[in-house]
Amino acid sequence: MVSKERQLDKAQVQKLLVEMLQQFADYCEKHGLRYYLVGGTLLGAVRHKGFIPWDDDVDVGMPRPDYERFLELAHKEPIHKDYQVISSKDGSFFSPYAQMVHKRTRVERPTSKCIKEERQVLKVFMDIFPQDGWPDTRKEAKKVVRKAGFLRFLNIEARAKLGQGTTWLRAMLKIPVLLLAKMIGSKRIISYLERYATRYAYDSSKYVGAITNGLYGIGERCKRTEVTDFAQVEFEGKKFQAPGCWDSYLIGIYGDYMELPPENKRVNHGLKVWIVP
Repeated sequence: MVSKERQLDKAQVQKLLVEMLQQFADYCEKHGLRYYLVGGTLLGAVRHKGFIPWDDDVDVGMPRPDYERFLELAHKEPIHKDYQVISSKDGSFFSPYAQMVHKRTRVERPTSKCIKEERQVLKVFMDIFPQDGWPDTRKEAKKVVRKAGFLRFLNIEARAKLGQGTTWLRAMLKIPVLLLAKMIGSKRIISYLERYATRYAYDSSKYVGAITNGLYGIGERCKRTEVTDFAQVEFEGKKFQAPGCWDSYLIGIYGDYMELPPENKRVNHGLKVWIVP
């Protein structure tokens, strides 16, 4: 007899994500892998001691050497029978980072209408972002932001459905760049982006941060010695690793991070989630 799916509310989805994060953290500790909370998850830990109330995913960063080793290990020794690690390395994911997904879940998400079916991720997910070395000067760092941003944009277009956009006009205007991106292909775009992002070795660079998915630009860039002087932060009643410079990191990407954004800015991925018991 086939088990019946059960829809989860936001609190249940968040509980599932905390379980995934704990399993991930335990796996990293077992194998001596460095990780730390980043982005909205770190902000939630500092400001709310847990999830940002409206959030529905988890973000962690891993120094590039640990990230690469993690992908190899997770393939040989899965973290948990319910979880799968997907990445561009094995062609299971079409973004320049990795995700750990919960295999017994099914997700509906608004963005799916714009993404080709075979490139959608329709499971509850945890984002795992590689952290790379950055150049020393702000001038060079700004060049990295511009180039990496353009390559991410190209990759988004390579995954998009033709003729989809927020308006009919935008959909039509996007066609030339979309066709170019599809001609190049996600695999080549991501490969070039990763080669570009890894020009500076994490453990010998003065500054480090996310590049392949550095959505916050130069604000992601922090001194390596301050990042790796790791701290512990509380998240939903549990302790997880955070960058030692969590305060300057959060200021760099959010500004006054303790102030709540206006209600119209309190957005999430808009997920609807079901699970098979």
